[in-house]
Amino acid sequence: MNELQLINKCGVFYADSRQVAEMISKRHTDLLRDIDRYISVLSQNAKLRSDDFFAKSSYKAGTGKDYPCYLITKKGCHMIANKMTGDKGILFTAEYVTRFDEMERTLKNNMPVSAEELFLQSAKLFAEHGREIKALKSVAAAQNSRIGDMEKKVQLVYDCTSITHDNWRTHVRPLINQIAKYIPVLDNADRFSATWQESYRRLEREFNCNLTLRVNNKRERLRLAGATKKVIDKVNNLDIIGEDKRLIECYISILKRMVLEYKRAA
Repeated sequence: MNELQLINKCGVFYADSRQVAEMISKRHTDLLRDIDRYISVLSQNAKLRSDDFFAKSSYKAGTGKDYPCYLITKKGCHMIANKMTGDKGILFTAEYVTRFDEMERTLKNNMPVSAEELFLQSAKLFAEHGREIKALKSVAAAQNSRIGDMEKKVQLVYDCTSITHDNWRTHVRPLINQIAKYIPVLDNADRFSATWQESYRRLEREFNCNLTLRVNNKRERLRLAGATKKVIDKVNNLDIIGEDKRLIECYISILKRMVLEYKRAA
């Protein structure tokens, strides 16, 4: 039995009635007569269309004359096979079922993507790209944040180098506020107060002094000198530090070390 050759017309596959007749060992004219009879029966049912089974066609013989033939769909082959018995019917059925299935799979694999499938694929790609863009934005934001932190740390170091005996009080408060952003504290603690207290504790430990005692002594001297309560209450640790050049130098040194310490840790 020769391999059945199918004809593709606009995505619909047909077998030529001449080859079908050869495969089932029937004269072509007899097969055409059978098909005409099948079409006549099908036309009696309004729900059935003979074109779904058989399509009229023609071929040109060697003499140049046109002769009728039919293009037979998979359904038409079913109908022809159902009328057959014996080995030839079995072989024909196996052949046309195999060939039609092969061609339909090939067509399906090569079909252009439908609008719906294209939309779903595009949506999937957009979603994937959206996640990639979001990840890139997150990385960029993190990098910008790190750059911003580095700029602040550089500024801290610059502020430290610019402190002198003459301007130290002008620089100390902004510097403390900046260090407070990096100093480790408990969740509910006041970072700024914690930074001030840490700088004073280090000064007292290194210089072996008691700032609280010195503040109280100065307030007492002012009281005895007749100073107002407002003036007395305003005395603080920075006033005590400012009265002693050695304290100023030690305090500036402590602040510089705190900057470098928390800059590295952050």
